[in-house]
Amino acid sequence: MGFGGTLAKIKAGSDNKLIISAENQLRKYIKEVYETLPPLRKLLSKRTQKVLDNYFKGKSILENPQKIADLGWNQMLKIKNIGRKSLREISFALYDLSYIEYEDEWLDHYRDEKVSKGEKTK
Repeated sequence: MGFGGTLAKIKAGSDNKLIISAENQLRKYIKEVYETLPPLRKLLSKRTQKVLDNYFKGKSILENPQKIADLGWNQMLKIKNIGRKSLREISFALYDLSYIEYEDEWLDHYRDEKVSKGEKTK
């Protein structure tokens, strides 16, 4: 989450009681913030989130996973910096959130197209 550096700075020049207090406050803050995040923010990597945010330019796409599910794999691959790994990550997240029934079916057309072109699928 990016708080490791903060903890290191606190530990470097403090006594044990202050360290424990700061760690507890940080854990409490992370827990509170984490619970308020939209589901896709919890499941997708920061890289994938950033790509989707940049492409949809503040349309809060991560708060509306149904829009991503409706786009499908074909439209998702047209987004710059979305490749097979990001597509797999998105499909797993949508499956976990029950927006798609079978993540393999969502990706099957992608695999079938690659095979018909003679490309490797893995």
